[in-house]
Amino acid sequence: MEEQLNTLNKISKEVGLKMHKGKTKYMTNFQTTKKIQIENKEMKRVQSYKYLGQTTSLKDTSNEEVARRIRAGWSCSGKNREIFTSDKMPLLLKRQVFDQCVIPTTSYGCQTWSLTKALVQKLRTAQQAMERKCWALNQKIESHAEKFEREPT
Repeated sequence: MEEQLNTLNKISKEVGLKMHKGKTKYMTNFQTTKKIQIENKEMKRVQSYKYLGQTTSLKDTSNEEVARRIRAGWSCSGKNREIFTSDKMPLLLKRQVFDQCVIPTTSYGCQTWSLTKALVQKLRTAQQAMERKCWALNQKIESHAEKFEREPT
């Protein structure tokens, strides 16, 4: 592996690219105590790493990844709270914001997850909770309006 990384470093330099030795890490499933060096700088060995928003590991991290994406979905819905709680915004537009922002944020990278029935249920429950939270103010207003419509004047 050290030979491959040094070759990559050499070829990268030939085309004008520079490998950042402080940020470069490696992961392997091969048990060894040998340290890998590039240009006499020791590379750090890791058990997992994050690349393009996805955690990569030798063990199954789907549960942690799903939990992390659910947290990201909650964060996204919180950032759009003004839209979701606005009385002036039609419910149709709020739904579009939810479908175009919150859902993709939550499901980013899901193609690589090893989903179990429990994880699917966890995602469904989280989505329903987010939707209830986003539409809660509208439901209160609608139920409040219905109350006044029913009372005799």
